[in-house]
Amino acid sequence: MENTLIWFGHSSYFLQVDGKNILIGPVLSGSASPFSFSIKAFKGADVYAYEDIPEIDYLFITHDHWDHLYYKTMMALKPKFKKNICGLGVGAHLEHWGISKEIIFETDWNDMVLLDEGFVSHTTPARHFSGRGFNETKHFGLPLF
Repeated sequence: MENTLIWFGHSSYFLQVDGKNILIGPVLSGSASPFSFSIKAFKGADVYAYEDIPEIDYLFITHDHWDHLYYKTMMALKPKFKKNICGLGVGAHLEHWGISKEIIFETDWNDMVLLDEGFVSHTTPARHFSGRGFNETKHFGLPLF
């Protein structure tokens, strides 16, 4: 299998690296707010639908803005991902939605996570706040493999 990178627009990516499927920041709902009639996702960011996404080895949620951590998206992807790597505070949303704690890897800046033999993720600081409304948390930048 050839290594592949697909940019979904905005800051969403699908990668195939050494036989592993990696999804980063999935914006698949068309909306960047909890209300579909409100703020729309960036043009082209939602070209792919939930059913287009294959089984995912590692799902990275970089922050909890509505477009990157949308309930409907997470529920549609829930049976497809094996491990979820997210920033501090994001895991609470996932657990609340019924995603098993055993597959959530909540990370701080400059953390290292051994995902599988030969797959390590290093999280880095980024200058972009995370939060929904009045609840603001840190988030990390794109993973470095």
